[in-house]
Amino acid sequence: MHSKSILKFLTLGLLSVAKINGYIVNNYTGKCNEIYTYLEDLGKRENFNGCKMNDAGDVTELTLYSYCLKEEELAVLFSYDTIETVSFTKFFMDWNLDDSDDFSLIFRFGCASSPTKYEALRTSNVKNLDLTGVKNLDSKIIANFPKSIEQIKFGRIEITQEIIDILSNFTNLKTLIFGVDAQLKEGLDYSKFENLKNLTTLEIQNRSTVSWNVRTQTDFKVDILNYCKTLKNLYIMNGNFNKKILDSIGNLTELEQLTLENVSFEVYTNFSSLKNLKNLTSLEISCDGNPISNFSPNFFYLTKLKKLSLLRCSTTFNYSNYNKLNWPNLKNLEYLDLRYNGPKTFNPKYLGDLPNLKEVYLSNNQLNTTIPENIGNLKNLEILDLSNNAIRSIPETLSNLEQLKILRLSYNGLTSLPQKIGNLKNLEILEFSNNSITSLPESISDLVNLKKLAGENNNIVNIPIEIGNLTKLEDLILAYNEITEIPKSIGNLKIRKLRLLYNKIESIPDEIGNMENLELLNLAYNKIVNIPSALGNLENLEEVYLSFNLIDDELPESLNKLPYLKILSVEHNINIKGKTLINPNLRTCHYYPPNEGYTYSLCEAVNAKCRYYDQVVPLCEE
Repeated sequence: MHSKSILKFLTLGLLSVAKINGYIVNNYTGKCNEIYTYLEDLGKRENFNGCKMNDAGDVTELTLYSYCLKEEELAVLFSYDTIETVSFTKFFMDWNLDDSDDFSLIFRFGCASSPTKYEALRTSNVKNLDLTGVKNLDSKIIANFPKSIEQIKFGRIEITQEIIDILSNFTNLKTLIFGVDAQLKEGLDYSKFENLKNLTTLEIQNRSTVSWNVRTQTDFKVDILNYCKTLKNLYIMNGNFNKKILDSIGNLTELEQLTLENVSFEVYTNFSSLKNLKNLTSLEISCDGNPISNFSPNFFYLTKLKKLSLLRCSTTFNYSNYNKLNWPNLKNLEYLDLRYNGPKTFNPKYLGDLPNLKEVYLSNNQLNTTIPENIGNLKNLEILDLSNNAIRSIPETLSNLEQLKILRLSYNGLTSLPQKIGNLKNLEILEFSNNSITSLPESISDLVNLKKLAGENNNIVNIPIEIGNLTKLEDLILAYNEITEIPKSIGNLKIRKLRLLYNKIESIPDEIGNMENLELLNLAYNKIVNIPSALGNLENLEEVYLSFNLIDDELPESLNKLPYLKILSVEHNINIKGKTLINPNLRTCHYYPPNEGYTYSLCEAVNAKCRYYDQVVPLCEE
């Protein structure tokens, strides 16, 4: 290794921090800092885009923009023989430009050329190579890549027959990725890929055409699948699938993970070949707005499945009456995501038959039902998302889900929460907005690990006094309800954000001044008449919204000492009295009275930095 040749540019361990357009691009030490400083001294620090070291301090990953680098400079960079992963990134201004348009590259780097041969790679120990940002990559360059290569990702390149033949010689290749800019020509002969006995992962990211918000998919015609029998992971993005392609996938009997993203299927496509994938543990399909009219029951043969995701497919499962194939066959399922489908995709009555579930996402399915009591069987469940449906009730057995951390019930037809919801000791997020819930169960005070409570747009009248027990709560959102009082126990909380706007609250308790972590206080559109000076105790307070209330009170001068206060909104009240704030951190202040021609009994402090200019306000007398 020739890293000593770079030491002349710096003392080892010296931290160099540079900024480009205001952003820090180097926060590295050790050998990563050596590389950065080497490029900086060449006037090419912008080519540096990332670096990682192992625990021993050796460089293992390097990310570069290749533009304007010379072969001899690459040779110095790759002299670190511990580098296993190299990524040539595509410059962000270049993503939406044609390859012929090099203006952004010239603007950024001073030239648009890349190294012509990448000879330095040939003698390196690189195993993972990302060529997303490489232009003018030809077969001769690829042929000289080190035979140690285990992963290649192609970007802007037309994949020719010659390149396919060369790739078949990389017998150590485990992962092959054709990025969205790679163009796979039709009619290529992939038969030599049978030599790639170690190839386990294949990704093909096709382009789709979007016009007037309509995506046009082209037929997936790549014949590569017939010659990659060792695949364990297959990812295909975009494309229209027919039975022939699905049968090719069904022949990949070693497959463990299958992902088809933003795809469409021919009408009456037969999915029966999926039953051959006996080793499949993960199946993810996201449809491009075209529903799967009938998903074969052979899908239920995949008894090793741990993850199943069908998004936006609006499919109807054709359950067999002969072999009783059904959801209970998937006993090993841990992750179930069926969002944006329809009520015929999944019946919640089967939830209790899948005892190993850890995450369930059933939002946006038009479910108009009652969740069955057998949901209490899911002892391992950590995330449950039932939002955006028309669910009428949740059974008390929900309280048996002791491992549950996230519960989302918003946008349904619920009138109450389970009374024993407090049994969910591990719950961290509870969301039930946009329902018709009238009260919070007293047991909610037992949710000692709760961090977020969101229940806006309901009919809640009271906040239980016991809410003061939720000492880990960070975000309380109960806007658009019928709440008349803030309990004094709220002062026990360490909330960062309190949103109680659009309620019927009449006063702010002084105990609110004990909420030392509070950053945002939004009590707009209530019936509040006072502004307690205790607000001046909230040293972390950044935003205060008290507009559209009935305040007839003096603006507390204690707000002037808050070091982070940026926004104060007290417009549209009865009468705000006293002096405008002189807090030097204040950037936005709204003091507007309720009606045009009406004025507050407010004078403008001489040292006020935040001012309102559309009204004549007298200066305060000193």
